[in-house]
Amino acid sequence: MTRGRLIAIAVLLAAAGGGYYYWKYLRKGPEQIVLPVSGGERPWSKVVQGPGHAVHINGLEPVACRDCHVIEAETFHKPTEARCLRCHESNASAIHQSAASKQDGCLTCHDFLAETNEAAPSPRNCRRCHSEPRGQLAAIKIHGREECVTCHKPHGRRRIEPRVCTGCHQHEAQASARHGSKQAPGLCLDCHHPHQEAATAKQRCVVCHVEGHDEASQQAGQPPAPGVVPASTQPAGSPGARAPRIPASAIFAGGHEACVGCHKPHQFDRGAGGTCRGCHRDRRVIGEGRVPQHSACTSCHNQHAVRGSAIGACARCHSSLQPQHPETPRGRCAGCHSPHNPTGAKAMPCSSCHTQAGSDTGFHAGGIRCPQCHRPHQFTGAAVGVCRQCHGEIAQQASSNQGHQQCTRCHRPHTPRQAIPACGNCHTAQASSVPQGHSQCLRCHNQHSGQQRSACTGCHQQGPPHGQLEGGCPRCHRPHGPGRGVRAPACTNCHNRGALPGMHTVDAHGQCRACHGGHSPPRSNRATCMRCHEDKAEHEPQAAVCSGCHTFGAPM
Repeated sequence: MTRGRLIAIAVLLAAAGGGYYYWKYLRKGPEQIVLPVSGGERPWSKVVQGPGHAVHINGLEPVACRDCHVIEAETFHKPTEARCLRCHESNASAIHQSAASKQDGCLTCHDFLAETNEAAPSPRNCRRCHSEPRGQLAAIKIHGREECVTCHKPHGRRRIEPRVCTGCHQHEAQASARHGSKQAPGLCLDCHHPHQEAATAKQRCVVCHVEGHDEASQQAGQPPAPGVVPASTQPAGSPGARAPRIPASAIFAGGHEACVGCHKPHQFDRGAGGTCRGCHRDRRVIGEGRVPQHSACTSCHNQHAVRGSAIGACARCHSSLQPQHPETPRGRCAGCHSPHNPTGAKAMPCSSCHTQAGSDTGFHAGGIRCPQCHRPHQFTGAAVGVCRQCHGEIAQQASSNQGHQQCTRCHRPHTPRQAIPACGNCHTAQASSVPQGHSQCLRCHNQHSGQQRSACTGCHQQGPPHGQLEGGCPRCHRPHGPGRGVRAPACTNCHNRGALPGMHTVDAHGQCRACHGGHSPPRSNRATCMRCHEDKAEHEPQAAVCSGCHTFGAPM
């Protein structure tokens, strides 16, 4: 077959195909041609009036259908990405490359079959895909109704080219200029993610201002690690290098839970934060109204480390005081001087910790307050000589009694009416040698001076000849040891037998007590002599006494 015949056959076939196409579709009215499209079947005239077709068909340079569609018999194939790039070569997408490589190609975003209403998908309706998180990209929440192409170039590089935020948020314009990175002061994106809710910015303070926390750990939901300063992604000293200033303890549950509790968003000037009294208006402070330093919370508290910062703060102003009170869980000073005591008292009652008594006047004699005996800030014991303030006369008596000068050796200061210990606890030798009937020490002795309380004659009648001796009973008797027994000493300690007259010189009369009593006259009656001289019973039986003839005194 010649080449001419082949060309003729091809022309006839094309004409036949075109004729069939014309008969199939165009012989009907435009309203009668029905094409399967997304969302149902619509006449082709309605489809071509859509925004995608209209810009290609009715533009300054109309595009033929075959330039985009592959037409085979009765089938129109969707345009492929390669066909779109014939004209739109510069729009090869880096951002949406994964979407364009799918079955629909460019039509994933550019829907030519969409209805011409605002609810229908359009090339700018990014929320069709981005209303849910996409990999590392968060879901669009804020600005989702804005024109995305205002900030994003969908066919360009992976870059956001935002317009100035203050173009819409004019009321934050001045405030935002006072906060931001060192490289771009006032840049809203330092705190706000464009598509996240504004409240999320409250949690981003820690990225720059908290020790041990960086943006990567924040995005991972990890809390700050106190005391660990993260390595900066910028070289030290560079404009973008961060210098964490706020300890992680600044934020804690049940207290300062967020930075914006004190710092108002978009008002970042130093001192622009809320005052402590804004939340703690009912918090009483010791010395408020008369001590200016106490009225200023930051005199004691570090506003970014309120927990524990007040312990030790007292010493900054009261360095001359060295309290000797044992340490308490609230600190040495705050244990007694509660800085926020609801009553406003200068010091807490001692009985609030020392519960042996119900009040501060219940520890001693029922009416003595603790500071009357204890000096403030010196709590290791009562001041020396403090008992003299009330018990001066008794203290004077005790001062001359060796071992009794210290009152607390016998008396318990917080229970003074409790029974004092027995004297024998200290005077063991005397207690062990005391004669019968003398065990009650205080019957004879004054407990403070130690002096004899009353004469022996209070219990013991004293007669001649020894009752009138100078020095009294102790000349012969010692009521308790040690050193000498309780019995009277021998008569010869005072009376020399060799110097005694008359019958005293007889050796048989050497036992003084046979005739003499210590507290009575000498017995010289006949019966006394007969105890030894029984053989003389018939000697002068009429004589009443023997000493009438046998004298014991000096010769007449």
